[in-house]
Amino acid sequence: MSKLKSAIVISILMVASFSSAIAGELTIRRPEKVGMSSEKLADLSAAMQGYVDNKTVAGVSVLVARRGQVVYREDFGVSDLKTERPMQDDTIFRIASMTKFIVSIAAFTLIEDGLLCRHHRLSDYIPAFASPEVIESIDGRPPTEYNLVPARRPIYIENLLDHTAGFEYRFHNHPVLGQLYAENEIWDGFNTVSEGGPQTIGELVDQRLAELPLLFEPGREFTYSLAHDVLGHVIEIVSGMSLADYLQMRIFGPLEMDSTFFFTNDADQIARLATVYTPDGDGIKELGNDPVELFPNFYADNGFPFQGPQSVYSGGAGLCATLNDFYRVIQMVENGGRIKPKCGWGPSIQILNCRSVYNLLRVRDHDPRMDPFTEQFGWKGYRFNNGAGVHVDPSESGKAASIGQISWNGAFHTMFFMDPEQELIGIMMAQLVPFLGNDMQAQFEKLTYEAVTESY
Repeated sequence: MSKLKSAIVISILMVASFSSAIAGELTIRRPEKVGMSSEKLADLSAAMQGYVDNKTVAGVSVLVARRGQVVYREDFGVSDLKTERPMQDDTIFRIASMTKFIVSIAAFTLIEDGLLCRHHRLSDYIPAFASPEVIESIDGRPPTEYNLVPARRPIYIENLLDHTAGFEYRFHNHPVLGQLYAENEIWDGFNTVSEGGPQTIGELVDQRLAELPLLFEPGREFTYSLAHDVLGHVIEIVSGMSLADYLQMRIFGPLEMDSTFFFTNDADQIARLATVYTPDGDGIKELGNDPVELFPNFYADNGFPFQGPQSVYSGGAGLCATLNDFYRVIQMVENGGRIKPKCGWGPSIQILNCRSVYNLLRVRDHDPRMDPFTEQFGWKGYRFNNGAGVHVDPSESGKAASIGQISWNGAFHTMFFMDPEQELIGIMMAQLVPFLGNDMQAQFEKLTYEAVTESY
């Protein structure tokens, strides 16, 4: 067994061993009790307030937990500049691609139940993918001139979990698939669905995506893509429920995640949604409720959680959640698949068993390294598996994170990391798109690790 695998096995056994000591309520504990520095966390507060003061973001919410205890939970600025509504515990954020990790957890519940297998063919569940074709370039010809050849290998469920299936994202602007995805209104999950767009995720996957070629031979390489949207539809087929209903029944309901959803018509939830902003010169401006093309083939808007058909459940980007809700699911995973009820007493709520959590978090030698697109979001030194990045090379990443740390972010400026070895969780949520012009996420992670005074 490799050193990496050994470290992850040990860390899972460690977190399972102290499950009875973990409180269910979001009670703030003294950082020094769990090997962290209050003084250093004050530096984190100063940094986050600075991003608000210099108008990088309107507001931001952050959480740090160690050894199953929340030691830092702060809100800065406002969730809406017009109303000056403050950021607070019940503010709801569009978490975009952080949806992928939750959908991976949902897939693992079905794997654990024996209803899904990561080594099964995708066509076993969606026959439309029985005979995929692959784009083959022609030597000496421009990329727009190509042949279509039958795939030599089927797409497996595993290829959806690690994004090696050959799908794309429209906003990558591949010279062939970028155009085909646009012509077929392949929806990415970041904006209100247009009138000509799909009405269900099944329509998107079965009737649109399955009719288009793959970027490469399944399993050959990694491209960040719509793979988790396809996985979400597989979950619908296997469970016999919509993805929204299955997540509510199997994850959100048991974990008491009361403000996590794809779409809403609830006036209170809509009022609690943080407004999305976009950079504008030296400051920011409201994105608005109509889809805006922020860069070629990337559309986003403020209104998609409460506009449109409200029936296209994007497994790759569609969820909204409070920070506290999202913490519940991440703490559950770090704690070996279970967590105490919010009230703090009574039997633990179990979502996965320890073996499933080990398989969810582990990285294998064949798991793909990130591509240039994802590396610009801070994923150098990571491999991709099960909807998140797994830290494998500190010399390449330059981070203090342990090998085996799980981390990912979302297009609307949310991010999380979970370090099983250090028993450390960090979550940061703001609403800004695009956010690549600032170092806020990197500073949040860096300052959190600097606050650790007792390392393993």
